[in-house]
Amino acid sequence: MASLPAFRVIERARVSPPPGGVAESTLPLSFSDLAWVNAGAVERVIFYHLPHSTSYFFDSIVHDIKSSLSLALQQFYPLAGKICHPFDKYEIHYADGDSVPFRVAEYEADFEDISSSHARDIDVLRPLVPQKITILPLDLNDNFIIH
Repeated sequence: MASLPAFRVIERARVSPPPGGVAESTLPLSFSDLAWVNAGAVERVIFYHLPHSTSYFFDSIVHDIKSSLSLALQQFYPLAGKICHPFDKYEIHYADGDSVPFRVAEYEADFEDISSSHARDIDVLRPLVPQKITILPLDLNDNFIIH
């Protein structure tokens, strides 16, 4: 079996809405939302071919992506919040400083091979899919807070 291409995380950051841009708030989850609380995460990898230098990529593109994500989170702040279960209900609670993880990684695989439309070994793509950090309890009657 051939060894997998090298995978290296270059940057780990957290992105939040602009400071003071969103008031602390709580959004109750509906009955329909509860079906998704214990559902598995969507595992999707999107490829972009960028014919630029690494320094241009970090100085311009990564900076712009993080800035755009921050502004988007101002409108979609529940995505940065935490699911909590006080008493007999579920809700998403957002407080100033809540954030989403942001990672930039290098992968030494052949771009054309891993991004083209053909069958491939899933083990080659697996390092690119973010790992689920928190696993929700299966018993929805327990009180918990996700950090």
